[in-house]
Amino acid sequence: MCTDKPCAFLRTGKYSTQLLTRITVHVHFISNTSRGRGLFFGQLGQVASAYCQHNGTPCNWVHEVKFPIRFDFTPTIFASLAGIDARSDRNLRLQALVSKVTQAGFTLTFSSWADTHVYHAMATWIACDEQQITDKESLVG
Repeated sequence: MCTDKPCAFLRTGKYSTQLLTRITVHVHFISNTSRGRGLFFGQLGQVASAYCQHNGTPCNWVHEVKFPIRFDFTPTIFASLAGIDARSDRNLRLQALVSKVTQAGFTLTFSSWADTHVYHAMATWIACDEQQITDKESLVG
């Protein structure tokens, strides 16, 4: 278990995109030196939505994510909602969708619909070198 001060900070979930970028650079260094040894290569990051005045219409926020280091193969992307700030007197309807995955990046789209009123949403993503994932079924629950 991680008990030192930097690890305690990471457990709070209060980290910035700048910190995630620095961690990604370190992951690249470690993974680039270990690629030939069959170890993991991946990148990670966060994407935030903009505010949307719904007025009863759907909202979509489209983000083009570019990898700091291009992958050798098309990666597998895992994305999840990491934070939502929404109006409390309405139903919450929000999804984060990954599309157009290439070796250089991908598109992440936040979508809301009906009377949902989202002030801010955040998604965290991890891109894994697909050639390193030999048993995809073991990654799913």
